[in-house]
Amino acid sequence: MKIGIVCPYDLSIPGGVQNIVFETHKRLANRGHATTIISVGPEKKVNVPRSVFFGKAMPIEFNGAMASMNFGSWATDKQVSSYLKQEKFDVVCIHEPIIPFLNWEVMNVPGLVRVGWFHSTSFGDPLQFPMGIVTEPMQNLLALGLRGKIAASPTAKHVWRRVFTKGGIVISAGVDVARFTETSTADLGGLGRIKILFVGRLDMRKGVLEILRAFGEVVKSVDSELWIVGDGPQFEQAWELVRNTKIGGRVRFVGRVAESELAGYFKAADIYAAPSLGGESVGLVLLEAMAAGAPVVTYANVGYKYTLTGTPWSGQLVPVKSYKKLAGSIIELAKSAELRQKVADWQKEKVKDFDWEVVTDKFENYLNEVVSSKK
Repeated sequence: MKIGIVCPYDLSIPGGVQNIVFETHKRLANRGHATTIISVGPEKKVNVPRSVFFGKAMPIEFNGAMASMNFGSWATDKQVSSYLKQEKFDVVCIHEPIIPFLNWEVMNVPGLVRVGWFHSTSFGDPLQFPMGIVTEPMQNLLALGLRGKIAASPTAKHVWRRVFTKGGIVISAGVDVARFTETSTADLGGLGRIKILFVGRLDMRKGVLEILRAFGEVVKSVDSELWIVGDGPQFEQAWELVRNTKIGGRVRFVGRVAESELAGYFKAADIYAAPSLGGESVGLVLLEAMAAGAPVVTYANVGYKYTLTGTPWSGQLVPVKSYKKLAGSIIELAKSAELRQKVADWQKEKVKDFDWEVVTDKFENYLNEVVSSKK
């Protein structure tokens, strides 16, 4: 098939949607399909084979993270329309169809077989995000312009329920299980201490202050260290909290690390903590930790609850914003090597359902089904 993959976000900025775009683009091409990424002009230069860019990305803060959108013009709209008519794709997959303006331009081109992939669990819901008051009625229009619909999680499918009234499928993000299983272990030192790891943007949604508060309780009964990988707007606030609680000697701020190094941190961790307050689909970093063998403790936001369905340990999912209960689960896990092994073994089996080859199989089969179906 000749497949266009449309991404409304700047490809030079790391993100969950961008990762799905890159992986499906690469893996479908490896299977013999002619894939092209269609995206907004990136802020920084990116080397992406078989890609085309329109307009210029403008960074914005959305859902607690940096995103970008392309503010369209009549000229850009005409260029997009002309390009798509010339290329004659068998199918065009649009990630987050509600995001302006590139996606809207693609939605307006007549004669295309379009599949929408919905990731956000807040943008379409008026109870979670104010713009949902506007976007919820727009779901009916989106449904009319899409022959196929994919939700990144059951929660996303529920949020975009008007789009999915006449069918659709859930296909979650994936992880390269082999890469995280076979990687070497990073040297974190501190022989004998339990290593607790947090990876993510230092912002309110990812919960860096939650893990610091929890760790303040953990160190009272467990000889441990907390390693924080990532950067973001709450760094100063996080460091101030560390100073005030006198745990500075046990907390390591690493900053952002290269993607190639991240797996080593997961392998070295005794426990991975993911206290995200919400806005998650399945949690890409959570899947990476599971694949690497780090037993995880998370807040029970709807996305993580889906990913960890069937967990054998009741302490793995902690009520959101309950840092003392989070600390209690970390302490329980830290004090039992047997429990850590039990959780890690279950996770290694569970994460196989999210391996990129499995995800690509589902995506490829669904595209074939959509292309061969009559609207």
